[in-house]
Amino acid sequence: MGQALSDLFPSRAWDVIVPIPSSPETLKKRHFHPCYEMAQLVQRALPDSTVSHTLKHNRHRSAQARRTHEERLRGLRTLFDIFKPKRIRGKNILLIEDVITTGATICAATHTLRHAGARDIDVLALAQARVWTRFRGRLFKLMTTSGH
Repeated sequence: MGQALSDLFPSRAWDVIVPIPSSPETLKKRHFHPCYEMAQLVQRALPDSTVSHTLKHNRHRSAQARRTHEERLRGLRTLFDIFKPKRIRGKNILLIEDVITTGATICAATHTLRHAGARDIDVLALAQARVWTRFRGRLFKLMTTSGH
């Protein structure tokens, strides 16, 4: 993953690495936090960056894998809250996600981080579903024009 960073982002430097949090239900079932594990590996290649658990789920929801694409789009602006916003205010953020399917989770996370004062946000994901190319334009429009 460290090598992929230099290939994907040749001249970027991040202050904070933020893993997408697992929901409490998913964490209880899996017993580990995949995005945090990935963030730890990425941090080894970025010794000047810190890993911060600054995002948290603000309500109970079912696992994304069990939700339809439409269900994933509802309530994006309120999916996450920020824990200790001072950690990210004015900072360059590398957001870590395991799989981008519709992009709903990363849109919700970037929206929350941006409103908490993050300067720039880049996303690194282990995989993306083919459906992502169909949904990304729609998500961008939804996040920039609607009152969700």
